[in-house]
Amino acid sequence: MIGVLGDFLGVPILEINCAILSPSGYKGTTLNQHVAEFAGRLACGNKTSPAIVVWEEIDKLADDRSEAGRYRRMTQADALRFLDGAACGEEATLDASRILSIGLGAFEGLDRIRNPRTVPVIGFNGNADQEVKFDESGPDSELLPDHLIEFGLMPEFVGRFSQFAALDPIVAGTMKRIICESESSALLRRIAYFSLNGVRLMFDDDAVDVIVAMAMAHPTGARSLGMILNKLLLDLEFRLPDLVAEGVFEISFDKRAARGETGPVLARESSRELRESLMEIRRKAGGYITRPMSKG
Repeated sequence: MIGVLGDFLGVPILEINCAILSPSGYKGTTLNQHVAEFAGRLACGNKTSPAIVVWEEIDKLADDRSEAGRYRRMTQADALRFLDGAACGEEATLDASRILSIGLGAFEGLDRIRNPRTVPVIGFNGNADQEVKFDESGPDSELLPDHLIEFGLMPEFVGRFSQFAALDPIVAGTMKRIICESESSALLRRIAYFSLNGVRLMFDDDAVDVIVAMAMAHPTGARSLGMILNKLLLDLEFRLPDLVAEGVFEISFDKRAARGETGPVLARESSRELRESLMEIRRKAGGYITRPMSKG
């Protein structure tokens, strides 16, 4: 979505990974290093080209009142001048007012702050199953700066952002589109790799649905797709040269194979000519497919 915005506006998209960001003066990647990099790409003399900076995993900067949380709060403080749109960099060559900052994060646990629907009742007359509603705004309540501050971000840091939005969780239909249609799909990359070696890798609709259900149940969501496919395909990838030499030209997964209950179906051609042809494809193939192969 942000990439589409960048293409529409004709500006570059730059990233800051907040999960590995360190406060100034400490070991690790600091905001000053990012500013120097941005200045090298965007600044020319006294002019700074417009750009969008995406603060990835910005929730990792939250202070959780631990010792590490204190350093995260220091990192938030380092970012205030940049987010203010001031001149930044060793020689103040980067005009941050020309840069749009967008913060993204999973904010695990923020829903409990936004919509505290139950209060545990303690006492002789209490019922552990009793539900007491005191937030009538429902699950679609507005995301407010106070919620982010309670989550652990500094008021000064939150105040530098002018708009706040909570996105809906991924539904099964969206997850299926990610695995079947996304250009960065882990499944399509695997299919391309197998195709490069002359082997058709296939997942029927039921198998895809099983993978989607497993990803939906995993707390990391769409990022778990790669992990699930690794579990299914890693051994086959290591054995791929031997499988090609044995004449395997198609590997098919149904729902049982996707669950790991059975192995995939390996289709072999026993003729020597086809085996040699597959080996030749493996040596000479130079392109990747971009969509799963279909039967027929």
